[in-house]
Amino acid sequence: MTNYYTYLPLASLSAAELLIAADTMDELYMKTGDNIVQQDDIGDSFYVLEEGTVIVTVSSMYIYNYIESGG
Repeated sequence: MTNYYTYLPLASLSAAELLIAADTMDELYMKTGDNIVQQDDIGDSFYVLEEGTVIVTVSSMYIYNYIESGG
């Protein structure tokens, strides 16, 4: 299994701190075309892409396409 935490700012946390953080996370399943966040939303959540594709746009302008194949 891929250790996704190594790609995040969370990488500086100890193993015990990572377990605490992981215990507070919930899995969220999205369908193709679902919006994870909308521009100007209040940033009150943190998302980790485990598998799939995310397209990022700002003001309807294409910014980034991230693809994670899963592990």
